[in-house]
Parts: sequence; structure tokens; C-alpha cells
Amino acid sequence: MHASKFEHMIGSTSLPPKIEGQVRRYIKVEIPFLSWVPPTPAQDALVKVLWWGEEGGGTVFRPGRSRKQRKDASEMTCALYQVRSGPKQFLEYLKDMKVLCLQVIQATNNNAIGQAFIQRLHQLSPGKPIKGLYPVITSSNTKVADIQINISMEPLNS
Repeated sequence: MHASKFEHMIGSTSLPPKIEGQVRRYIKVEIPFLSWVPPTPAQDALVKVLWWGEEGGGTVFRPGRSRKQRKDASEMTCALYQVRSGPKQFLEYLKDMKVLCLQVIQATNNNAIGQAFIQRLHQLSPGKPIKGLYPVITSSNTKVADIQINISMEPLNS
């Protein structure tokens, strides 16, 4: 893992879940901010990431409420997940997974706000991160926010 001035959370599972073995690399997931779409009021929200096959509550992130209020990685916006399979097996896991769902919930009571969906995970590779703004959609199919996501593969040492 490369040196950083920030602490990272440890992901709630290794990847693929339930696979044992040596750590081959890391997947770094950063969620620096949510940008609320008017008329939705800005609110404190948590983002729960649960990987395909993972049991339990997933990893909970606390992003900033806007681009201007983005938080640094020491404030629950970045997690490292240990990858315990070889490259081919991990690519197959990502292909089978198809979509990573991020659940956006209210920080005060854990009520659901909406979900964001990250597709094309199989395109993730050491030189090709997945990054961008993804819409947060409610159960009534209304866009309430955009969420910044950065997913990258990181070597064990650099």
C-alpha cells in the first residue's frame, strides 16, 4: 500500500467475499461528496457499500454534502478492500457482480434516501480507475443527488 497522509478505513470484507488466501492488491473506494439536486435540501447522509456476496452491514462512508464541503480521506470517505484472488478470478467476480449498489441513507435515522449504481466494474484495472458522478435515485425514480465515486486498484507496495 502506498504511503498517504490520510488514514483509510478498512473495508468490511475482502474481495471476493469469503475467499481466503494472501492479499494480492487493494481496491480503494473513495466517496468524497454528495451534491444535492434542488429542491432536495442538503442533508447529512451516509453511504453504505455492500459487495456482491458480502454478508453483514457493508462499509459505511460519510461524504461531504457538496463539492465545496468535500471531506478528506481521514473523515470516513475512503476505504481499502483487500483483494485475495488472482487477476483473472477477480475480473470474473466483477463480471458476475455486474453492478455495485451504493445505498444512501439519512445519517440521523438510517432511513433510505436513494441508491446509486456503478456499472461496468469489469473495466476496472490497475491503470484504469472508475470515477465520476453517479445519480442517486429514490424508490419513486426521482434524482435527488449526484455522488462522486472513485474506485481504483492499488498495489500492495509502491
